[in-house]
Amino acid sequence: MAKITDSLGQNGDLPSAELCEVLAKRNAQIITIIYLVLYFSYVYIVFMNREDIKFPVKTPLKVFVENIYSLSEAKRIFEEVCKNNGTEIEEFRDKLSKNGAFVSYTILVELKSLEMLESVFSDLGKVKGVKTVI
Repeated sequence: MAKITDSLGQNGDLPSAELCEVLAKRNAQIITIIYLVLYFSYVYIVFMNREDIKFPVKTPLKVFVENIYSLSEAKRIFEEVCKNNGTEIEEFRDKLSKNGAFVSYTILVELKSLEMLESVFSDLGKVKGVKTVI
């Protein structure tokens, strides 16, 4: 380890490359968690004021899922959930996480009522491997 002198003139050791890498990953995780908390807080506030939503409304839904389905399987499952709730998927996109463990799907649907919104959210959340629906 190399020696360094801090602003007070105190000698110390430089952290190893491994420690720097661990700290960088930890900081990235903390930033991600803060981002998610802020985003979900925003979504919560919006849906707490859901009487302000004018129906029918076309809206994208984000579904975060473990990477256990092929694209066609995921699309079929989500189409079935939407069809059972009286709506259809108008657009369907996917994005794989950096480590490949998760996939986020963006589903554009038209929702005709608050009850339909709540039902679609609930049913999507019950799909195996789904972690979050926003």
